[in-house]
Amino acid sequence: MTKEDFIRVMTYTTQKIREIDKERLIIVDGVDYGNEPVMELTNLGVAQSCRVYIPFEISHWGQSGLRVAKILKNLHGHLCAKMVRL
Repeated sequence: MTKEDFIRVMTYTTQKIREIDKERLIIVDGVDYGNEPVMELTNLGVAQSCRVYIPFEISHWGQSGLRVAKILKNLHGHLCAKMVRL
């Protein structure tokens, strides 16, 4: 998902939540697996969770980098495709 798509989806989702509950705490993830905050969302009054997910040295020990990258790309693409359809 591109950063622009992410901003569009999060803006739309936030607006829909605010129609129901104006005071609801909304927490959105950062982009790039949560590693990069999205400054363009600050005007929405949301909190951002940027967890800096980088456990590869531990969780992918002994795995081929190419294989892991392919798995992550497929998973990320699948999840993002669902979000873009909103």
